Amino acid sequence: MDFSPLDTKEIERIKNMVKYQLLEQLKFNGQLLVWVDEKFKSDRDVVMAAVSDNGSMLEYASPELQNDREIVLTAIRNKKQSYDLFDRNWEPCAFCYASTALRADRKFVFAVVSEVGEALPYVDVKLRADRDIVLAAVSNYGCALEWAADALMHDCEVVITALRQSYANVDRLPYELCADPEVVLAAIEGGIKSIQWVAPSLQNDPDIIRAFVRRYGLLDQIPEPMRSDRNIVIDAVSRNW
Repeated sequence: MDFSPLDTKEIERIKNMVKYQLLEQLKFNGQLLVWVDEKFKSDRDVVMAAVSDNGSMLEYASPELQNDREIVLTAIRNKKQSYDLFDRNWEPCAFCYASTALRADRKFVFAVVSEVGEALPYVDVKLRADRDIVLAAVSNYGCALEWAADALMHDCEVVITALRQSYANVDRLPYELCADPEVVLAAIEGGIKSIQWVAPSLQNDPDIIRAFVRRYGLLDQIPEPMRSDRNIVIDAVSRNW
């Protein structure tokens, strides 16, 4: 993670702070945890103050505190990092800094992904095959589908939930779901602005095409024969008016 530069004198000042001074400073700048004296990275109060301001500071907590359920949940809930994968300042979900034991604890993981589906990539691989956990994750963050086990990519409910939530990746979808009208309509509803991935049998389906142009008005994205359909053209023009 990139940090604002500090000069040697400032770093030394931070290292010499006593606990009450640190707690006051960390309320407004959790990033200071990076430079505190090592003993404070094992101090629960200090780490809690840091992650309450900036969840990514969990990375600098002691292993013992990275295994603390309350601290980890606080870190995840107080993220200052961006989840936009196209953002050059993108930082991972704080759950990636949690202990291996917590990331494999089914009950805890379910609680985490129910709030923050972005945590799914950092969950123990066995739990990414757990239907309840994956469904909980995609219910609030459709893109989590990217990290679901292959078997769950054939689960219609899981896939539709993800597609309706946000711009989920359709590249891994099995052919039978690319030929399922309900799945395709869910993808259109959720923001997928292409039908190139859709099975050929549906690319010429008037209902699918009309749903697509009503949502986006993108005549250039549909098969050429469909562009001469009067109703489809009207839908597209109405959308773009």
